This record gives sequence, structure tokens and C-alpha cells, in this order.
Amino acid sequence: EVRLRGNGTVDPTKKPLYVVDGEVARFQDLNHINPEKIMSVNIIKGAAAAGKYVGENEGN
Repeated sequence: EVRLRGNGTVDPTKKPLYVVDGEVARFQDLNHINPEKIMSVNIIKGAAAAGKYVGENEGN
């Protein structure tokens, strides 16, 4: 289960982009990941995320 929490309100029109092992993944794909195999989780914000993955979230 993926939960998004923050100090403010989460904008429902902006969906997060999930990248697994360097590949863009759909939210549904996350159900097939074994939690015990996860070594780390990184959050990429702002220009760093936009520069590398711009336009990738269209189908999520």
C-alpha cells in the first residue's frame, strides 16, 4: 500500500510519478513489488524531477 502524507493539502490533480529501477511504473504495478526487496526509496522534487521525467506521468 502506498500512502502520501504531508504538512499541507495534497493536490488531487497532480499524481505522483513512480520510478522503479529507473523505469516509469504505473500505480497498479506497485502492488507486484515485494516490500522485502526494497532497499531504498528516494523522493525527487522540482527541477531535478522535471528535467529527467518531464511528460512521463501522462498515463498514470
